[in-house]
Amino acid sequence: MAEVEVLLEREIDADVVERILRVAYADNAERRAVRMLADRAGKEDVSKKVLKVLKLWFAPAQEEAYEAAKGMAKRDEALAYLYLRLCMALEKTEEALTAMAKHKKKYKCPLPFALLKADALARMGRLEESETILNGVKKGLEETEDGDAWHMACLSLVEGYLAERRGLWEQAMECYSRTIQSAPDIHRAHYRIAYLYDLHGEDELAIRHYEQAKRLRPLHVNTLINLGVLYEDAGWFRRAAGCYETVLAKEPLHPRARLYLRDAKESLRMYYDEEKEVERRRLRKLLATSISDFELSVRSRNCLQKMNIRTLGDLVQRTEQELLSYKNFGETSLSEIKQLLAVKGLRLGMKFEKLLEQVPVEVTRSSPPAGWEDEGVLRLPVGKLQLSVRARRCLDAIGVKVLGELIQKSDHELLSQRNFGQTSLAEVKEQLAKYGLTLRSSD
Repeated sequence: MAEVEVLLEREIDADVVERILRVAYADNAERRAVRMLADRAGKEDVSKKVLKVLKLWFAPAQEEAYEAAKGMAKRDEALAYLYLRLCMALEKTEEALTAMAKHKKKYKCPLPFALLKADALARMGRLEESETILNGVKKGLEETEDGDAWHMACLSLVEGYLAERRGLWEQAMECYSRTIQSAPDIHRAHYRIAYLYDLHGEDELAIRHYEQAKRLRPLHVNTLINLGVLYEDAGWFRRAAGCYETVLAKEPLHPRARLYLRDAKESLRMYYDEEKEVERRRLRKLLATSISDFELSVRSRNCLQKMNIRTLGDLVQRTEQELLSYKNFGETSLSEIKQLLAVKGLRLGMKFEKLLEQVPVEVTRSSPPAGWEDEGVLRLPVGKLQLSVRARRCLDAIGVKVLGELIQKSDHELLSQRNFGQTSLAEVKEQLAKYGLTLRSSD
């Protein structure tokens, strides 16, 4: 029997709804059970209505689920909680707070509502009110004998977000770490800690947590967008494109995903494949090998020399007919030559220039441009700087087009931009230094 089915045998309250959401998001089989139970449920009781909304939620059709839950929210506490959870999932935070403010009666199962309200207040920037509620929740949980691990994890998650909003990064990360330790399947905990690692230039740790968040549900498109940008910075353009394509499968008109996918595919076409470049160098070296390095009969060697064939590269471009048409070059010499080439993985008649052209050319960094001392350097586009995808997009977002505009920005101004962290700042400073330029002082 599915765990969802067992939970539905209880009296349906907010806590049961939350437990159903947790087990269903963690397991495909449980989500299938929700759909099956929704289809076969008979009477129109609370469980039938809850299942109806959950079936839409996991379709996924969150907007339809939200509309269905909103229409039934006043009928039952469990349905009210489901409606509020959908409001938060769809970032209708203010609507959720308004709905909770209108509720006059005490909740039979108050803890999930309290945590939900504290989270909503924190997202709206009402930090003191949120903290007051959390203190009450914490006191209540500490007084219980078993200490519900899930609710403690949710408590740490909201505490982490409060610390983050106050700029207390280390404290926030400690809270998110506690959440992950107690409840490793909470998507938002991995997303928030990944975002902070990302912001502070810890790309490897950020990728690890974004990848974990990607495997969990509910999945937010920002997880895929941010992970895609990190993949691009690492040069993993195919992975990045996969992230953006997943977003577009869910939201076909998503503007950033469409733009970033186009960029990733363009970068992929220019991608430098190290293994192919190693092979390219090996082939070039092999083709440059002198014919005199090989043991050939005197007749074959003399014929090749008179035909001005000095290297293997010269040899492979000749056809059998061309060799046989030369005086004194017969089938025996041809067989000898073909055996020699076969040992090297080559053959006559190969158009090796075309083969080499198919191998991606190594992308090399250009040297610092000459003449940077010129006054015209301030009119150079920022595209001249060798910046990561993330740094370049952040500068585009704030309208910085030329170096003269960039040096008018201070460290603080750049760091205040979304997704622009210490790593991006270091990149910008390093590139500006090549032109003898610096950012504006923050003083």
